[in-house]
Amino acid sequence: LEAMAVGLSIVATYFGGANEQVIDQWNGLLVPNRNPEAFGHAMVKLALSQDLRMQYGEASRQRAIERFSLDRMTNDYLNLMQLALPSGA
Repeated sequence: LEAMAVGLSIVATYFGGANEQVIDQWNGLLVPNRNPEAFGHAMVKLALSQDLRMQYGEASRQRAIERFSLDRMTNDYLNLMQLALPSGA
């Protein structure tokens, strides 16, 4: 999330919830777990294309702001807590 917030393009695996943050070929590249060859190819693809890095980086920043900002996360937690309260509490 920190890399996304500063506008970096992302290469990640499908492990650990990264696919909730990275949308493949929109703000980065997702590769299969335990596949160093695929990871390397994705890194080279980004290294060779400044336009792609810029496109993914801008999309990453937007996604971080819209989905994972402090305000957004705080509001989401408050809404979740309100749903968990019994009626009339």
